[in-house]
Amino acid sequence: PDGFFPGAPALIAKRPELLAEIYQFSNSDRFPPGGTTRNATAYYGQASYGLGEDAQYRPYLRYEGLTRRADDAYFSALGTQPYSRWTVGTKWMMHVRSALKLEWRYHHRPGSDFNEEALQWSFSF
Repeated sequence: PDGFFPGAPALIAKRPELLAEIYQFSNSDRFPPGGTTRNATAYYGQASYGLGEDAQYRPYLRYEGLTRRADDAYFSALGTQPYSRWTVGTKWMMHVRSALKLEWRYHHRPGSDFNEEALQWSFSF
């Protein structure tokens, strides 16, 4: 892309947590000279609240999406489709370096809506 403009405000605390990011992409056709410029936007917003001793349980709600023009050659070449998704989940901090997440997701894409459940274990060492 010709332009990539990120932004990421956040409020992170032991109990409440608000996160958001937005990315603006600008793609210009180089040939022919003076070609069309197309913009795309990717974003998410998430709210959560820590429960239990040391806030080790964190239920959350998240909304995310991507908007783009159908004739955007850059995103079309990558196979990237516009979408929006709601996620409701809970994260359990099992250890300072290990977390377990249980999520339900509702996906919307042009011509296709579906639900998904997910279980994710993440760790670092």
